[in-house]
Amino acid sequence: MTTPEDVFLRANLRFRQRAYQRWHESQLKRQILRSQIGFHETPVSRPVACTGCRFYHGHAYGLQRSQRVTLVCAMHPYGWQAPAPCPDWQGTPTPLSAQDGAVPSEEAGSGQR
Repeated sequence: MTTPEDVFLRANLRFRQRAYQRWHESQLKRQILRSQIGFHETPVSRPVACTGCRFYHGHAYGLQRSQRVTLVCAMHPYGWQAPAPCPDWQGTPTPLSAQDGAVPSEEAGSGQR
């Protein structure tokens, strides 16, 4: 025997599944339209001064779209605004390949660990 609680749980699950299916279909249609119009690539939102910087964060905070604020990095929360290069810029460390066997310059100069 099915209880009314089971019926509501199944109905709620089916409703959520159908809502997700409709959302997914709309996203597919939008992507097709974008590719047909020529917007197949999304524009880069990273500021030019922050390209390749290890301190770049880039997450938007806020619940409403109109009030969201993007935190670019800890040193310059709204991004580097001057035309000169950012003084706090540091490149992302590249992993060593197995064939190189090279030691990064920071570790090579220091004898301490």
